[in-house]
Amino acid sequence: MMRRVAISLAAALAVAACVEAPAPQAAADPECRVTEVLDGDTFAMSCKGGPAENMRLIGIDAPEVAGALCPAERGKGQEGRRRLQALVAAGPVTAVQYGSTTSDGRRQVRLEVDGQDVSQAMLASGLAKPFNGKDYPDWCGS
Repeated sequence: MMRRVAISLAAALAVAACVEAPAPQAAADPECRVTEVLDGDTFAMSCKGGPAENMRLIGIDAPEVAGALCPAERGKGQEGRRRLQALVAAGPVTAVQYGSTTSDGRRQVRLEVDGQDVSQAMLASGLAKPFNGKDYPDWCGS
């Protein structure tokens, strides 16, 4: 009898281990909102009713719009800006993690909108490339 209970308990524990617990949901941060998108990696965001600050997505580089080095970069930059605009319009800001400040004064951030990592979505779209903070990709090359 005791052996049957032990086997039943072991089987129940094995089944329970295979059932995945639901992932915790990030709470929406109604105190932050994106107010303007400048290009595919730069946007202005206001938190807690304060003034909007320019932010840069951590870990990616997107083509420039205003400071483009060639027409191809400008075109890709405009496309990247439209993609980032669509991403931030898709839902509420659900997570913001701040990093360091760039040499031009932008705060680096990891941003989630409606639970989606915005940097990863930009990389997946092909409108941004991984960026280590030093080596800028060539958006004008072949």
